[in-house]
Amino acid sequence: MSPTLAIDTAVSEPWDTTTTAPDLAPTPAPAPAGISTAPYASPCAATHQALLEGVQQRLIDALGPRRYGLTFTHTAQLSISPPDSPEGPATLQAVVPGRFFANRLRSDYAQDLRHAVNAQLGRGPDAPVVLTVHEDPSQFPEAGTPRRAAAAATPTRPGTH
Repeated sequence: MSPTLAIDTAVSEPWDTTTTAPDLAPTPAPAPAGISTAPYASPCAATHQALLEGVQQRLIDALGPRRYGLTFTHTAQLSISPPDSPEGPATLQAVVPGRFFANRLRSDYAQDLRHAVNAQLGRGPDAPVVLTVHEDPSQFPEAGTPRRAAAAATPTRPGTH
């Protein structure tokens, strides 16, 4: 059986999760003095963050810090969801600034990502992982300035070109 790595290139649309009409929603009671009403990190969010950090460390170990830094640190935002069942697929989402990075992630790093996710989950290297890659340049403002344009804006000394 060949390893399973599904790659989804579709862009997901946001959805409205509101289920209560505003006029039917109960008015919350004010918090007692000294009780914080700030949102708290759920255990689920902490688990996802720990899982992501473990996957990132495994990628650093596999690729080396320099290669990981060049490939992922400034050009990919990763998020991960564990599988719903032991045999089910884990889901890894990557947001990248453009097509070049999306293609590179899919062609050069998909297997490294799958192995890192499965190792962190304690599963075999061939367990299914769904990789979804979204291109969103607005998430990477520093990637919007081409190097040539930045170099052209750099002043030069008189007599040099």
